[in-house]
This record gives sequence, structure tokens and C-alpha cells, in this order.
Amino acid sequence: MGLLIGQLLAAMGASEVAIVDPLRSRLEVAATLGLGPCASSADQLAESFAVAVDATGVQKPSKRPSMQSIGVGPYLSSVSPT
Repeated sequence: MGLLIGQLLAAMGASEVAIVDPLRSRLEVAATLGLGPCASSADQLAESFAVAVDATGVQKPSKRPSMQSIGVGPYLSSVSPT
């Protein structure tokens, strides 16, 4: 779900689409698709973002430490496949 959303955001003109995923294989696919920076933890990203999309399916992403650590701007969206 996250890689699909990343591609959509890039196609819509996002200047940068950072991907965070614990699975190296997904990060490799993200890099192949031209998405990045890519990291296995949000703590590894050295920047803040105006928009963050959490595609993990967790009901309350704002409570997740990883979302707090990236300096999310005024908009936060949670995406769940269900």
C-alpha cells in the first residue's frame, strides 16, 4: 500500500517522497521506483515533512513514536486497506 501511495504522490508532483519500511526488499523497490530517501526507521530521516501518510493500517498513527519523530506538519493521513 505504501509504495503505491508513494508512486501516486510522485505522479501528482510531490518534490520528494520518503519511504520508511522495516523490510529491505520494499526499500529496494522504492529506490528502483525513484522514491526516496528510503529508511528502515523514521528516526533515520534527518528532515521534517509537510505531509505524512501512514499506510500501516494502525488506527492512531499520531500516537506512534515514528510519526512524532519526523516532524509532521499540519496534515496527517492514515491509510488502511480495510
